[in-house]
Amino acid sequence: MTRNETLIELRDVTCRRRRQGGGVETALEGVSLRLRAGENLVVLGAGGAGKTTLASVLAGVIAPTEGEVVRGAALERRDAATLPLGLIAQNPEDTFTSPVVREEMGLVLQNLDWDDAELDRAVDAMLAEVGLEEYAASHPALLSGGQKQLLAAASIVIADPHLLVLDEPLSGIESSSSSSLTPGPGSYGSGPYCVELQIRNTVEAADTGVPVSVAGSPAGSG
Repeated sequence: MTRNETLIELRDVTCRRRRQGGGVETALEGVSLRLRAGENLVVLGAGGAGKTTLASVLAGVIAPTEGEVVRGAALERRDAATLPLGLIAQNPEDTFTSPVVREEMGLVLQNLDWDDAELDRAVDAMLAEVGLEEYAASHPALLSGGQKQLLAAASIVIADPHLLVLDEPLSGIESSSSSSLTPGPGSYGSGPYCVELQIRNTVEAADTGVPVSVAGSPAGSG
């Protein structure tokens, strides 16, 4: 993978969904976006603007109603030791599947068939990095809200994804802990060529911002 290589592109993507009370609502409309290797992009918008829907489309969790999602070669490549794309979701409890913090931290690496010794070293290092060492044997449900967010984020970052999509995952984490998980571009994946896309409600820590509003129409830049 080379710098400026396109990792993923959305072409005129629209997402519609049925309301519980009947009818259809539009979550995204006509969104086009290209993410290149080495970029650090922040998507901005108020609540209900469609940011989480956008993150889910990029991660392949949901398919668009209209439009096209084109993945680059780096995301299509099936390297057993590499995570092509990682999504850090807004609600960490929705992602936990293991009954022990340490197991949850290493789950993605286990699914990538990492060697046991290497996996243990990586998990030990990440637990120390985010300050969760003393909770390694605890159930994730016993962690505080901020600690749950740290665990969810760290369990993805540990696998060095080429494309990292963060959906407001660090809002409840102290800056001293979150800084180790949100360095500048080039700290994950294949050398300096990863992409970090952050979904935020504010412009805090944004290097490059793309504003969005309800139904995907561009919001004002002011």
